[in-house]
Amino acid sequence: IAQGMHTKSRAWVTRRNGQQQQRLSQLGGGPADALAQSPLNALSSAMGNGAAAAANGAAGSFMDGLLGLGKGAAEPETVSMEEEHLLTGHVKAVLALVVDEPTGRLYSSSTDATVRAWDLADMACVAVIRGHSKPVTKLQLLGGRLLFTAAGGAVRVWDTQSFVCLAKIRTSFYSGAIRSMLVTKDGTIYVGHQDTTVKKYLPINAAAAAEAAGTAGVPFSPRASGPG
Repeated sequence: IAQGMHTKSRAWVTRRNGQQQQRLSQLGGGPADALAQSPLNALSSAMGNGAAAAANGAAGSFMDGLLGLGKGAAEPETVSMEEEHLLTGHVKAVLALVVDEPTGRLYSSSTDATVRAWDLADMACVAVIRGHSKPVTKLQLLGGRLLFTAAGGAVRVWDTQSFVCLAKIRTSFYSGAIRSMLVTKDGTIYVGHQDTTVKKYLPINAAAAAEAAGTAGVPFSPRASGPG
């Protein structure tokens, strides 16, 4: 029995090697060529290209490199990476991130009910935004000047220069917590609730609010559209 199992195992290895050799011949090269064309090496090359492109103010090479991996490739290999920097300050779990590339600023929200603004050049926290009483689960920037945050059933709008809260929007209590949020360019707010509904809020004078952001008391009065 043992001899039969050994024979079957040897036959499987032989068949597997034959398949690999056939794959190499289809690639038009030997093991070295196959290694050079592997998804892992292609990804490493793409990431290297991406870093260089970012330094030149463009991310085209990085994106093109990643998109190229999907052409006729099998499941991508898992790549282990080490963090380049560690930002600390939140005392509880970090729930959401959004970046404003023109200003080089990153915003993070947490279960500790705060939002932190980070300067990516210095990798330092420049502001801690407080106001919510529940975990801040969603973040979105509008025009780089307005920051929308969602916690529980409330949405707040902040000026990203003064960090002043411009508006507090309370959604329907019966809809439960906000699970998703999207803000369009004109300031229309869509929120997905715990009760399976999506609601649309139409801000009045949104354009004026965006232009005058940073002035305390700017009117930003949403009215609900649809049931609830």
